[in-house]
Amino acid sequence: MDNIFAALGDITPTIDKLDTTQSPPVLYLNIVNGSVVATCAPWDSIRTDQTAFLLLNDVVIDSQPIEAQDPTGPTPRLGKPPQFTIPVANNFSAGNEYNIQIKVTDTVQNIGISQKLTFDVREDSLEKDLKIDITEGAAGYTDDYPYLMPANIAVIQGPPNMQLTARGRGKVRFQDVGGADVCNFYFDENGVAPLVLIRIDKLHVDAVAASIQDQIYITRCGQTDEIFSRPVSFDDYVPVTDPNLSSAIDSVSCNTVGIADGNTICIISIVFNKSYIDTSSDDTIFIVIPDGLSLSKNMFNKNFPIRMAGPNLPTVKIVDYTAEFEVSAEKPGTYKVSFFPSKSALAYFSKYILFKELS
Repeated sequence: MDNIFAALGDITPTIDKLDTTQSPPVLYLNIVNGSVVATCAPWDSIRTDQTAFLLLNDVVIDSQPIEAQDPTGPTPRLGKPPQFTIPVANNFSAGNEYNIQIKVTDTVQNIGISQKLTFDVREDSLEKDLKIDITEGAAGYTDDYPYLMPANIAVIQGPPNMQLTARGRGKVRFQDVGGADVCNFYFDENGVAPLVLIRIDKLHVDAVAASIQDQIYITRCGQTDEIFSRPVSFDDYVPVTDPNLSSAIDSVSCNTVGIADGNTICIISIVFNKSYIDTSSDDTIFIVIPDGLSLSKNMFNKNFPIRMAGPNLPTVKIVDYTAEFEVSAEKPGTYKVSFFPSKSALAYFSKYILFKELS
């Protein structure tokens, strides 16, 4: 005997207010008013002697008899598709994936089931309008080297002039607000907001906080519901092991991934061997950068102003056994950054930085 519900297997349910421009579709909780409505197209042989069941993640959560499309018309037994109202509370929560199906039975135990509609649930539709890129690889801030300010830079793009709040997880803090873990910010007229992210290495956190991945997450001002989050990739000062270099240079922090927008900096933070500085009285480094890379003269860190020792020969002073400079790139690519102390040309240190396009 043919299954009268065979055609139902080709039908996929729908949910109102579902953003179908994304894959998978997304239900944003901030635009629903407490509930959503699930339905589907009519199937062949839809009649009033049938019952429809709504399944959420394979569990029946509602049922209703099929109602007549036109009870006073020439075909009063012809049914219309069911409309299931689904309360958001206790059914959906942001950050999870869900699926719904509609199952139909009749009085003689014919059974049919639709395709599954799979979708994500997220907190806020503003997420669609936001983008974030973050440089990578900076060491943490430590008062062992108080003049150095290694950092990752987050470039957030969104609606021009809108104010939002950025929050840190793990050990992520915001240099823009003196190292706090919450930062209110505005997008400029071009819809761009750069934020300076630091990790405070000697920050005391409890065991739970210490186990949380370093992240930045965005909320609306005055709210704590997460719109979206991104991991922040820090590193440590890398000890210099080459004997030609380690006699003068102790360790270096350098962003390994940058953003090629012509503005966003990568920071090179240098710790010198104390015995070398004490013996040589060296107080300057020479910086060597390739074509396509620019040296930031309006330094984020004001402790190390750029000076020119000659044409194309920028220098930075060594302060308290440390030095720091910043570079940026207009175009994507891998660039080599180099420096050497003025009294030890053999201690020629180089590092490659990958600059990626802004989203």
